[in-house]
Amino acid sequence: MMKVFAVKDTASKTTTNPFFAPTNRDAMESLKQVANDDSSNIGKYPEDFELYCLGDYDSRTMAFNLSKDPDLLVRADSLLEKLQ
Repeated sequence: MMKVFAVKDTASKTTTNPFFAPTNRDAMESLKQVANDDSSNIGKYPEDFELYCLGDYDSRTMAFNLSKDPDLLVRADSLLEKLQ
């Protein structure tokens, strides 16, 4: 079973194509890496991006179980690493 995620750009009111990760933590770690990369759009404007869990995907049965209301997991700006 994999989880399905998307990143929402609140400024443009668009989302990325859905992507898969085994856990919420894995998806948040992926977003954290991008949010801390100043050369990425998310890194330039982290306050505009939010990570949502859309539901689950079962690769054995090829079935999706999507949520009616996607769950907001985290905003990208909350994942920024503080300079020491």
